Amino acid sequence: MVSNPLGAKGLTAEAAIAKLCLKELPALDLLERAAIPFRRVVPYDASCWKPMDPCTMLYTGLGIEDPRPGTLAAARWRFIDNELLEPDYAKYRDLVRRRIPVTTLHRETHGELGRSARHRDINQSFRFSAELRAAFRSGDASWGGVALLRGEDQPDFSDQEVAFVARIGAHLAHGLRYALLREAATEGMPDRAPG
Repeated sequence: MVSNPLGAKGLTAEAAIAKLCLKELPALDLLERAAIPFRRVVPYDASCWKPMDPCTMLYTGLGIEDPRPGTLAAARWRFIDNELLEPDYAKYRDLVRRRIPVTTLHRETHGELGRSARHRDINQSFRFSAELRAAFRSGDASWGGVALLRGEDQPDFSDQEVAFVARIGAHLAHGLRYALLREAATEGMPDRAPG
């Protein structure tokens, strides 16, 4: 029998996500649809799902789930500046090199969230406390990632939730890889033949 860190409900969610990853969906559509079964087993208050270029680790899109629509989208550059320009914990470029490319800010700071500039300068202003970050990796390449946030009154992400995210990350990496490769292949093709 196949096991899942979140039991039967985790198996159901993983199967739904794996099935979505086999469909020929554009990257952001894949992430948006995968978030539905994902959120049933790993609840969160806000998120940012990101397809990434595996060579540069730059985002090729952003799928933001915001409890106050427009609020996080308006602050997206603060998050991007933090990721690219400021020293901090759990950066995607670091996660992709780890054996398990998933962590929480609580684990990274040993429970001292104030050590993180992202937490002090951004998350706290939106009343978020717990943060989970994951790189969706296939081999040594990251094809996407996610940042999940929970409100101040919510617990940190559990070991079982971290293990589930690590487990489905491989499915999402393969789905994103094929989506981004398909998009790149069709991007340069003209609608009609010349002349």
